[in-house]
Amino acid sequence: MSDYPKPLDLEPQETVPDVLSLGGILRVLRRWRAIFLTLALGLPLITAIYVLTLPNQYTAKGTILVEMPKGGLQTEMLGQLGAFAGLPTGAPTADIYLSILRSERVAEAVADSLNLTAHYEIEKGTAAEIAEATRLKLKKRVKFDQPDFVTIHILGTDQDPAMSASIVNSYLNQLDAANQTLSVTRAKRTRQLIEEALLETETELAQTRAKMREFQETHGLIALDEQVAATLDLIGTLQGRMLETTAQRDALTGFRRSNSAELQNLNLRIAAFQKQIDTLSGKVAPEEPGDGEKVSDDYTLRLGSVPELAGDYASLLTDLQVQEAKYGVLATRLEQTKIDESQSLPAFEVLDRARVPTRKSGPFRKAFVLVALLAGILGGAVLALLLEELSRRFGPDERRELRGLLPGFVGNMILGKATDGRS
Repeated sequence: MSDYPKPLDLEPQETVPDVLSLGGILRVLRRWRAIFLTLALGLPLITAIYVLTLPNQYTAKGTILVEMPKGGLQTEMLGQLGAFAGLPTGAPTADIYLSILRSERVAEAVADSLNLTAHYEIEKGTAAEIAEATRLKLKKRVKFDQPDFVTIHILGTDQDPAMSASIVNSYLNQLDAANQTLSVTRAKRTRQLIEEALLETETELAQTRAKMREFQETHGLIALDEQVAATLDLIGTLQGRMLETTAQRDALTGFRRSNSAELQNLNLRIAAFQKQIDTLSGKVAPEEPGDGEKVSDDYTLRLGSVPELAGDYASLLTDLQVQEAKYGVLATRLEQTKIDESQSLPAFEVLDRARVPTRKSGPFRKAFVLVALLAGILGGAVLALLLEELSRRFGPDERRELRGLLPGFVGNMILGKATDGRS
Protein backbone atom coordinates (compact mmCIF):
# COMPACT_ATOMS: atom_id res chain seq x y z
CA MET A 1 0.00 0.00 0.00
CA SER A 2 1.35 3.43 -0.89
CA ASP A 3 2.51 5.81 1.85
CA TYR A 4 1.05 8.82 -0.04
CA PRO A 5 -2.56 9.95 -0.45
CA LYS A 6 -4.35 9.72 -3.75
CA PRO A 7 -3.47 12.38 -6.35
CA LEU A 8 -6.77 14.23 -5.92
CA ASP A 9 -6.84 13.92 -2.13
CA LEU A 10 -4.60 16.89 -1.27
CA GLU A 11 -5.11 17.45 2.44
CA PRO A 12 -2.83 20.24 3.83
CA GLN A 13 -2.93 18.78 7.31
CA GLU A 14 -1.34 15.56 5.97
CA THR A 15 1.30 16.95 3.55
CA VAL A 16 2.58 20.07 5.32
CA PRO A 17 3.85 18.39 8.52
CA ASP A 18 5.69 15.71 6.51
CA VAL A 19 7.51 18.23 4.26
CA LEU A 20 8.11 21.28 6.45
CA SER A 21 9.56 19.41 9.39
CA LEU A 22 13.31 18.80 9.58
CA GLY A 23 12.86 15.10 9.21
CA GLY A 24 10.50 15.61 6.28
CA ILE A 25 12.99 17.88 4.51
CA LEU A 26 15.78 15.35 5.00
CA ARG A 27 13.58 12.57 3.63
CA VAL A 28 12.72 14.69 0.59
CA LEU A 29 16.39 15.52 -0.04
CA ARG A 30 17.34 11.86 0.29
CA ARG A 31 14.60 10.86 -2.12
CA TRP A 32 15.59 13.56 -4.65
CA ARG A 33 19.30 13.35 -3.91
CA ALA A 34 20.30 13.07 -7.57
CA ILE A 35 18.83 16.46 -8.44
CA PHE A 36 19.90 18.01 -5.13
CA LEU A 37 23.52 16.86 -5.44
CA THR A 38 23.63 17.88 -9.10
CA LEU A 39 22.83 21.49 -8.19
CA ALA A 40 24.64 21.60 -4.83
CA LEU A 41 27.91 20.30 -6.28
CA GLY A 42 27.60 21.04 -9.97
CA LEU A 43 26.99 24.79 -9.68
CA PRO A 44 30.08 25.53 -7.50
CA LEU A 45 32.16 23.20 -9.67
CA ILE A 46 31.18 25.02 -12.85
CA THR A 47 31.75 28.37 -11.11
CA ALA A 48 35.21 27.29 -9.94
CA ILE A 49 36.18 26.23 -13.45
CA TYR A 50 34.93 29.54 -14.84
CA VAL A 51 36.67 31.82 -12.32
CA LEU A 52 39.93 29.93 -12.80
CA THR A 53 39.88 31.01 -16.43
CA LEU A 54 39.51 34.69 -15.49
CA PRO A 55 42.76 36.71 -15.48
CA ASN A 56 43.90 38.58 -12.40
CA GLN A 57 42.94 42.25 -12.18
CA TYR A 58 45.09 44.96 -10.57
CA THR A 59 43.80 48.33 -9.37
CA ALA A 60 45.94 51.46 -8.94
CA LYS A 61 44.77 54.58 -7.12
CA GLY A 62 45.65 58.25 -7.36
CA THR A 63 44.41 61.06 -5.10
CA ILE A 64 44.05 64.78 -5.74
CA LEU A 65 43.34 67.47 -3.17
CA VAL A 66 41.05 70.23 -4.42
CA GLU A 67 41.71 73.76 -3.22
CA MET A 68 38.87 75.03 -1.04
CA PRO A 69 36.99 78.09 -2.36
CA LYS A 70 37.07 81.41 -0.58
CA GLY A 71 35.13 81.02 2.64
CA GLY A 72 36.45 77.53 3.35
CA LEU A 73 34.43 74.48 4.26
CA GLN A 74 31.39 76.43 5.45
CA THR A 75 30.98 78.08 2.06
CA GLU A 76 31.24 74.73 0.31
CA MET A 77 28.69 73.12 2.64
CA LEU A 78 26.28 76.04 2.24
CA GLY A 79 26.59 75.67 -1.51
CA GLN A 80 25.71 71.98 -1.24
CA LEU A 81 22.69 72.75 0.97
CA GLY A 82 21.58 75.47 -1.43
CA ALA A 83 21.68 72.97 -4.30
CA PHE A 84 19.47 70.57 -2.31
CA ALA A 85 17.02 73.39 -1.64
CA GLY A 86 16.81 74.26 -5.33
CA LEU A 87 18.66 77.56 -4.99
CA PRO A 88 20.96 78.70 -7.82
CA THR A 89 24.55 78.15 -6.73
CA GLY A 90 27.91 77.92 -8.44
CA ALA A 91 29.26 74.46 -9.17
CA PRO A 92 31.56 73.15 -6.41
CA THR A 93 35.19 72.95 -7.46
CA ALA A 94 35.35 69.17 -6.97
CA ASP A 95 32.33 68.69 -9.25
CA ILE A 96 34.07 70.72 -11.95
CA TYR A 97 37.08 68.42 -11.84
CA LEU A 98 34.87 65.31 -11.85
CA SER A 99 33.15 66.58 -14.98
CA ILE A 100 36.53 67.12 -16.64
CA LEU A 101 37.73 63.64 -15.65
CA ARG A 102 34.57 62.00 -17.02
CA SER A 103 34.66 63.92 -20.31
CA GLU A 104 35.21 62.27 -23.68
CA ARG A 105 38.07 64.66 -24.37
CA VAL A 106 40.14 63.45 -21.44
CA ALA A 107 39.34 59.78 -22.13
CA GLU A 108 40.43 60.18 -25.75
CA ALA A 109 43.67 61.90 -24.69
CA VAL A 110 44.47 59.12 -22.19
CA ALA A 111 43.74 56.40 -24.76
CA ASP A 112 45.95 58.08 -27.36
CA SER A 113 48.82 58.75 -24.95
CA LEU A 114 48.97 55.10 -23.81
CA ASN A 115 48.00 53.49 -27.16
CA LEU A 116 45.18 51.61 -25.43
CA THR A 117 43.70 50.49 -28.74
CA ALA A 118 46.63 48.13 -29.24
CA HIS A 119 46.68 47.21 -25.55
CA TYR A 120 43.00 46.20 -25.60
CA GLU A 121 43.50 44.48 -28.98
CA ILE A 122 40.58 46.27 -30.65
CA GLU A 123 40.90 45.85 -34.42
CA LYS A 124 37.43 45.44 -35.93
CA GLY A 125 35.49 48.40 -37.31
CA THR A 126 36.25 51.80 -38.73
CA ALA A 127 38.67 54.22 -37.11
CA ALA A 128 35.82 56.04 -35.36
CA GLU A 129 34.29 52.77 -34.12
CA ILE A 130 37.65 51.55 -32.83
CA ALA A 131 38.25 54.84 -31.00
CA GLU A 132 34.77 54.73 -29.44
CA ALA A 133 35.19 51.10 -28.37
CA THR A 134 38.53 51.97 -26.78
CA ARG A 135 37.00 54.85 -24.81
CA LEU A 136 34.09 52.71 -23.63
CA LYS A 137 36.40 49.96 -22.44
CA LEU A 138 38.61 52.50 -20.70
CA LYS A 139 35.65 54.09 -18.90
CA LYS A 140 34.52 50.69 -17.66
CA ARG A 141 37.93 50.18 -16.06
CA VAL A 142 38.24 53.63 -14.46
CA LYS A 143 36.27 54.84 -11.46
CA PHE A 144 36.15 58.29 -9.86
CA ASP A 145 35.24 58.62 -6.20
CA GLN A 146 34.67 61.73 -4.08
CA PRO A 147 34.75 60.71 -0.39
CA ASP A 148 34.56 64.33 0.85
CA PHE A 149 34.44 67.94 -0.35
CA VAL A 150 38.14 68.32 -1.15
CA THR A 151 39.37 64.84 -2.16
CA ILE A 152 38.95 62.91 -5.41
CA HIS A 153 40.17 59.34 -5.91
CA ILE A 154 40.96 57.95 -9.37
CA LEU A 155 40.90 54.13 -9.58
CA GLY A 156 42.20 52.33 -12.67
CA THR A 157 41.92 48.56 -13.19
CA ASP A 158 43.79 46.44 -15.73
CA GLN A 159 45.28 42.98 -16.15
CA ASP A 160 48.72 44.61 -16.34
CA PRO A 161 49.63 46.26 -13.01
CA ALA A 162 51.97 48.73 -14.70
CA MET A 163 49.27 49.76 -17.16
CA SER A 164 46.75 50.35 -14.37
CA ALA A 165 49.16 52.82 -12.73
CA SER A 166 49.91 54.46 -16.08
CA ILE A 167 46.20 54.99 -16.76
CA VAL A 168 45.67 56.76 -13.43
CA ASN A 169 48.76 58.94 -13.81
CA SER A 170 47.74 59.82 -17.36
CA TYR A 171 44.34 60.98 -16.06
CA LEU A 172 46.15 63.20 -13.55
CA ASN A 173 48.29 64.71 -16.30
CA GLN A 174 45.34 65.27 -18.62
CA LEU A 175 43.35 66.87 -15.79
CA ASP A 176 46.14 69.38 -15.22
CA ALA A 177 46.35 70.16 -18.95
CA ALA A 178 42.58 70.50 -19.32
CA ASN A 179 42.37 72.70 -16.23
CA GLN A 180 44.83 75.17 -17.72
CA THR A 181 43.21 75.06 -21.16
CA LEU A 182 39.55 75.27 -20.17
CA SER A 183 39.86 77.86 -17.41
CA VAL A 184 39.01 80.80 -19.70
CA THR A 185 37.70 83.13 -17.04
CA ARG A 186 36.74 86.77 -17.24
CA ALA A 187 40.02 87.75 -15.59
CA LYS A 188 41.96 85.84 -18.22
CA ARG A 189 40.08 87.47 -21.09
CA THR A 190 40.67 90.88 -19.48
CA ARG A 191 44.37 90.08 -19.13
CA GLN A 192 44.61 89.17 -22.79
CA LEU A 193 42.97 92.45 -23.82
CA ILE A 194 45.28 94.47 -21.57
CA GLU A 195 48.34 92.62 -22.87
CA GLU A 196 47.35 93.46 -26.44
CA ALA A 197 46.78 97.12 -25.52
CA LEU A 198 50.07 97.21 -23.61
CA LEU A 199 51.97 95.78 -26.57
CA GLU A 200 50.41 98.35 -28.89
CA THR A 201 51.19 101.18 -26.45
CA GLU A 202 54.76 99.98 -26.10
CA THR A 203 55.19 100.13 -29.88
CA GLU A 204 53.71 103.63 -30.03
CA LEU A 205 55.92 104.73 -27.13
CA ALA A 206 59.04 103.48 -28.89
CA GLN A 207 58.05 105.34 -32.06
CA THR A 208 57.40 108.57 -30.11
CA ARG A 209 60.76 108.33 -28.35
CA ALA A 210 62.47 107.81 -31.70
CA LYS A 211 60.77 110.93 -33.08
CA MET A 212 61.80 112.92 -30.02
CA ARG A 213 65.39 111.77 -30.33
CA GLU A 214 65.45 112.66 -34.02
CA PHE A 215 63.96 116.10 -33.29
CA GLN A 216 66.53 116.82 -30.60
CA GLU A 217 69.40 115.68 -32.81
CA THR A 218 68.16 117.88 -35.66
CA HIS A 219 67.30 121.09 -33.77
CA GLY A 220 69.07 120.70 -30.46
CA LEU A 221 67.45 120.86 -27.04
CA ILE A 222 64.88 123.72 -26.74
CA ALA A 223 64.26 125.17 -23.26
CA LEU A 224 60.59 125.91 -22.76
CA ASP A 225 59.52 128.53 -20.25
CA GLU A 226 57.66 127.68 -17.12
CA GLN A 227 54.28 128.45 -18.64
CA VAL A 228 54.76 125.89 -21.40
CA ALA A 229 55.96 123.36 -18.85
CA ALA A 230 52.89 124.02 -16.70
CA THR A 231 50.65 123.61 -19.74
CA LEU A 232 52.29 120.32 -20.58
CA ASP A 233 51.82 119.12 -17.03
CA LEU A 234 48.16 120.06 -17.17
CA ILE A 235 47.70 118.29 -20.50
CA GLY A 236 49.38 115.19 -19.11
CA THR A 237 47.10 115.30 -16.07
CA LEU A 238 44.03 115.66 -18.26
CA GLN A 239 45.19 112.83 -20.50
CA GLY A 240 45.67 110.57 -17.48
CA ARG A 241 42.23 111.43 -16.07
CA MET A 242 40.64 110.89 -19.46
CA LEU A 243 42.36 107.52 -19.75
CA GLU A 244 41.10 106.45 -16.32
CA THR A 245 37.56 107.57 -17.20
CA THR A 246 37.77 105.69 -20.51
CA ALA A 247 38.86 102.54 -18.68
CA GLN A 248 35.89 102.89 -16.30
CA ARG A 249 33.51 103.27 -19.24
CA ASP A 250 34.96 100.24 -21.06
CA ALA A 251 34.66 98.13 -17.91
CA LEU A 252 30.96 99.03 -17.54
CA THR A 253 30.06 98.64 -21.21
CA GLY A 254 29.36 94.91 -20.90
CA PHE A 255 27.18 95.34 -17.80
CA ARG A 256 25.18 98.52 -18.56
CA ARG A 257 22.91 99.60 -21.35
CA SER A 258 24.30 102.12 -23.79
CA ASN A 259 21.67 104.69 -22.77
CA SER A 260 22.24 104.32 -19.04
CA ALA A 261 22.83 107.52 -17.08
CA GLU A 262 26.16 106.28 -15.74
CA LEU A 263 27.61 105.57 -19.20
CA GLN A 264 26.30 108.87 -20.60
CA ASN A 265 27.91 110.76 -17.71
CA LEU A 266 31.26 109.05 -18.37
CA ASN A 267 31.03 109.86 -22.10
CA LEU A 268 30.37 113.51 -21.29
CA ARG A 269 33.39 113.63 -18.99
CA ILE A 270 35.60 112.05 -21.67
CA ALA A 271 34.38 114.58 -24.24
CA ALA A 272 35.07 117.44 -21.80
CA PHE A 273 38.61 116.21 -21.13
CA GLN A 274 39.28 115.86 -24.88
CA LYS A 275 37.99 119.37 -25.51
CA GLN A 276 40.23 120.81 -22.80
CA ILE A 277 43.24 118.96 -24.20
CA ASP A 278 42.53 120.17 -27.74
CA THR A 279 42.17 123.72 -26.47
CA LEU A 280 45.44 123.64 -24.53
CA SER A 281 47.23 122.02 -27.49
CA GLY A 282 46.03 124.78 -29.80
CA LYS A 283 43.97 122.49 -32.02
CA VAL A 284 40.78 124.48 -31.40
CA ALA A 285 40.05 128.05 -30.43
CA PRO A 286 39.59 128.67 -26.71
CA GLU A 287 36.07 129.08 -25.36
CA GLU A 288 34.61 130.18 -22.11
CA PRO A 289 34.40 127.12 -19.85
CA GLY A 290 30.90 126.03 -18.96
CA ASP A 291 29.81 123.79 -16.13
CA GLY A 292 32.75 121.47 -16.66
CA GLU A 293 36.20 121.72 -15.21
CA LYS A 294 38.30 124.85 -15.73
CA VAL A 295 40.48 124.66 -18.79
CA SER A 296 43.45 126.59 -17.43
CA ASP A 297 44.46 129.34 -15.10
CA ASP A 298 46.32 132.58 -15.73
CA TYR A 299 49.65 130.82 -15.47
CA THR A 300 49.11 128.43 -18.38
CA LEU A 301 48.79 129.27 -22.06
CA ARG A 302 47.90 127.62 -25.31
CA LEU A 303 50.79 125.91 -27.04
CA GLY A 304 49.71 127.42 -30.35
CA SER A 305 50.90 130.78 -29.12
CA VAL A 306 54.56 129.71 -28.87
CA PRO A 307 56.89 129.65 -31.85
CA GLU A 308 56.38 126.87 -34.35
CA LEU A 309 59.55 125.04 -33.40
CA ALA A 310 58.72 125.07 -29.73
CA GLY A 311 55.19 123.95 -30.57
CA ASP A 312 56.50 120.94 -32.47
CA TYR A 313 58.75 120.06 -29.57
CA ALA A 314 55.91 120.49 -27.11
CA SER A 315 53.67 118.27 -29.23
CA LEU A 316 56.27 115.52 -29.27
CA LEU A 317 56.84 115.88 -25.54
CA THR A 318 53.09 115.74 -24.91
CA ASP A 319 52.71 112.58 -26.96
CA LEU A 320 55.64 111.05 -25.11
CA GLN A 321 54.19 111.87 -21.70
CA VAL A 322 50.78 110.55 -22.72
CA GLN A 323 52.25 107.30 -23.99
CA GLU A 324 54.32 106.88 -20.83
CA ALA A 325 51.30 107.56 -18.63
CA LYS A 326 49.17 105.15 -20.64
CA TYR A 327 51.87 102.50 -20.47
CA GLY A 328 52.14 102.90 -16.70
CA VAL A 329 48.37 102.56 -16.20
CA LEU A 330 48.18 99.48 -18.40
CA ALA A 331 51.17 97.85 -16.71
CA THR A 332 49.58 98.37 -13.29
CA ARG A 333 46.26 96.95 -14.45
CA LEU A 334 48.02 93.98 -16.03
CA GLU A 335 49.63 93.03 -12.73
CA GLN A 336 46.28 93.34 -10.96
CA THR A 337 44.48 91.18 -13.52
CA LYS A 338 47.18 88.52 -13.17
CA ILE A 339 46.51 88.44 -9.43
CA ASP A 340 42.76 88.23 -10.06
CA GLU A 341 43.26 85.46 -12.59
CA SER A 342 45.37 83.37 -10.22
CA GLN A 343 42.70 83.73 -7.54
CA SER A 344 39.83 82.85 -9.88
CA LEU A 345 41.55 79.78 -11.36
CA PRO A 346 40.58 76.62 -9.44
CA ALA A 347 43.64 74.75 -8.25
CA PHE A 348 44.35 71.23 -7.10
CA GLU A 349 47.32 69.32 -5.79
CA VAL A 350 48.24 65.74 -6.64
CA LEU A 351 48.30 64.20 -3.18
CA ASP A 352 49.25 60.68 -4.30
CA ARG A 353 50.30 59.54 -7.74
CA ALA A 354 49.48 55.98 -8.70
CA ARG A 355 52.00 53.26 -7.91
CA VAL A 356 52.25 49.86 -9.57
CA PRO A 357 50.04 47.55 -7.46
CA THR A 358 51.51 44.28 -6.19
CA ARG A 359 48.29 42.63 -5.00
CA LYS A 360 45.44 41.68 -7.26
CA SER A 361 42.07 43.33 -6.80
CA GLY A 362 40.07 40.54 -8.41
CA PRO A 363 38.50 38.21 -9.22
CA PHE A 364 37.52 36.93 -5.75
CA ARG A 365 37.50 33.24 -6.64
CA LYS A 366 36.82 31.86 -3.15
CA ALA A 367 33.89 34.21 -2.67
CA PHE A 368 32.40 33.27 -6.04
CA VAL A 369 32.68 29.53 -5.31
CA LEU A 370 31.22 29.95 -1.82
CA VAL A 371 28.25 31.93 -3.15
CA ALA A 372 27.72 29.32 -5.88
CA LEU A 373 27.82 26.55 -3.25
CA LEU A 374 25.20 28.26 -1.10
CA ALA A 375 23.06 29.00 -4.17
CA GLY A 376 23.36 25.37 -5.32
CA ILE A 377 22.35 23.98 -1.92
CA LEU A 378 19.43 26.36 -1.61
CA GLY A 379 18.33 25.88 -5.21
CA GLY A 380 18.61 22.10 -4.97
CA ALA A 381 16.56 22.02 -1.78
CA VAL A 382 13.85 24.26 -3.23
CA LEU A 383 13.70 22.22 -6.44
CA ALA A 384 13.50 18.96 -4.46
CA LEU A 385 10.61 20.28 -2.36
CA LEU A 386 8.85 21.52 -5.51
CA LEU A 387 9.23 18.17 -7.25
CA GLU A 388 8.03 16.38 -4.15
CA GLU A 389 4.87 18.47 -4.10
CA LEU A 390 4.28 17.92 -7.83
CA SER A 391 4.76 14.18 -7.47
CA ARG A 392 1.96 14.11 -4.91
CA ARG A 393 -0.46 15.76 -7.34
CA PHE A 394 0.04 13.40 -10.31
CA GLY A 395 -1.47 9.97 -10.63
CA PRO A 396 0.23 7.02 -12.39
CA ASP A 397 -1.48 7.75 -15.73
CA GLU A 398 -0.52 11.44 -15.62
CA ARG A 399 3.07 10.61 -14.74
CA ARG A 400 3.38 8.20 -17.65
CA GLU A 401 1.95 10.82 -20.02
CA LEU A 402 4.35 13.52 -18.79
CA ARG A 403 7.29 11.12 -18.97
CA GLY A 404 6.59 10.68 -22.65
CA LEU A 405 6.70 14.45 -23.19
CA LEU A 406 9.99 15.00 -21.32
CA PRO A 407 13.44 13.93 -22.52
CA GLY A 408 14.39 10.43 -21.43
CA PHE A 409 17.01 11.36 -18.81
CA VAL A 410 14.94 14.15 -17.29
CA GLY A 411 11.71 12.13 -17.33
CA ASN A 412 13.33 9.10 -15.70
CA MET A 413 15.10 11.24 -13.09
CA ILE A 414 11.97 13.19 -12.10
CA LEU A 415 8.85 11.23 -12.88
CA GLY A 416 10.56 7.87 -12.65
CA LYS A 417 11.72 8.72 -9.14
CA ALA A 418 8.19 9.72 -8.18
CA THR A 419 6.83 6.46 -9.56
CA ASP A 420 9.35 4.44 -7.57
CA GLY A 421 8.42 6.29 -4.43
CA ARG A 422 4.70 5.54 -4.86
CA SER A 423 5.01 1.87 -5.72
